[in-house]
Amino acid sequence: MDATPLRTIRPQPGPQTQFLASPADIAIYGGAAGGGKTWALLMEPLRHVANKDFGAVFFRRNTVQVRNEGGLWDESEKVYPLLGASPREHVLDWHFPSGASVAFAHLEHDKNVLDWQGSQIPLICFDELTHFSPRQFWYMVSRNRSMCGVRPYIRATCNPDADSWVSSFIAWWIDPNTGFPIPERAGVLRWFVRINDELIWADSPDGLSEYRDIHGEPIPPKSATFVPAKLTDNVALMSADPGYLASLMSLPTVERERLLGGNWKIRNTKALVFSDWTVQDFETPPDVTLRFGADWGFANDPTVLVGGYIDGNTLYIDREASGVGVEIDNTPALFDTVEGSRKWTIRADSARPETVSYMQRKGFKIIPAIKGPGSLEDGVEFLRSYDIVVHPRCKHVADELALYSYKTDPLTDEVLPVLEDKSNHTIDALRYALEGLRRAPSPTVVTPSRNPPDLWGRPKGEVSNWKTA
Repeated sequence: MDATPLRTIRPQPGPQTQFLASPADIAIYGGAAGGGKTWALLMEPLRHVANKDFGAVFFRRNTVQVRNEGGLWDESEKVYPLLGASPREHVLDWHFPSGASVAFAHLEHDKNVLDWQGSQIPLICFDELTHFSPRQFWYMVSRNRSMCGVRPYIRATCNPDADSWVSSFIAWWIDPNTGFPIPERAGVLRWFVRINDELIWADSPDGLSEYRDIHGEPIPPKSATFVPAKLTDNVALMSADPGYLASLMSLPTVERERLLGGNWKIRNTKALVFSDWTVQDFETPPDVTLRFGADWGFANDPTVLVGGYIDGNTLYIDREASGVGVEIDNTPALFDTVEGSRKWTIRADSARPETVSYMQRKGFKIIPAIKGPGSLEDGVEFLRSYDIVVHPRCKHVADELALYSYKTDPLTDEVLPVLEDKSNHTIDALRYALEGLRRAPSPTVVTPSRNPPDLWGRPKGEVSNWKTA
């Protein structure tokens, strides 16, 4: 009898490996669609299936989601049989040769958590954590315990949702200005204690040693982390379905920024300033007039240069440079990374005349923008009058177009006619870039005279009636 060939199951390098290697008590994996989250979750129990007493439970909000094509149960059928597991489809669980088990369940309503009262689950996995209520999550944390030798832990996946409680839970790992994960914090552990429904965080367990339970004993802190992933991290999917990227790029703005960009701040709200824009690859014609705008950074704000051209009623943006903490001496080098920055006129923020003067001396055709009452609002409205297409390489422009908002009343959520002073650095640069068009005098129209002109072209007997259109 032929020996059964050995099969190797391993995560993809990058975020998937980082997630599966995390020692955190609670690790959340997500940020965008197509990042390999489902397979990462399904692989997690496999390290323990030789333990006869081990058990894991996967939760979705409802049973339909568990059984969906390409969902948890469907994908588990592709991997768990490779390790000799036997399915019981009528109850949605797998039993491995050792006796270990992996089950799939739902928590459709908050009351469903009581079905698990008294349970002891070494590994709890939540697929699409933002679909669950905080009550469901924290109750199941209390069921995360173990007597099988495996330290109890929780793993979860999700896509971005600014309005979910998960957004607050992972706030430390997310840039508050952009909504995108902070790369250097990916996978970093933090510790917390939960007292009266409030989470208290620290960078180490020692930072929480002062907190005591009702008996005066130290509260053991739990560790948590967040590992972001994007479609481009999933090489297997990109290779198998290269058209999936185009599908995500075709989504409406809010969904695209969440599912493709992994943005945790964008909201589907009427407060968003820009809606008629897309991210799209395009070639810039060689004979177009390029328009450049620059905004200077202060403190933690970036210095930016953006450029593009107009065709009909469409503004195409195809070049940008951005840097935080850029000294004036290094600004020319930053601008030189943008093709055409020395050839075309740059309209720049007039708040830094010394920087404008310095860049002029360095050979840039740069002039200060004109500011005054209403210039901000007028400039934004002028931008809004265009359909905007952003080249994929202009990430900072796309980020700000997706986030730039009007203020809202904190009590009524009413949108106010006041622009938020954030996520606006490339937006300001774009305003300056188009200022020449916005402020250009309207064409003049000559109303023909009733009298024929004399030899010098002047109407006889009356002055020409010049009207401004």
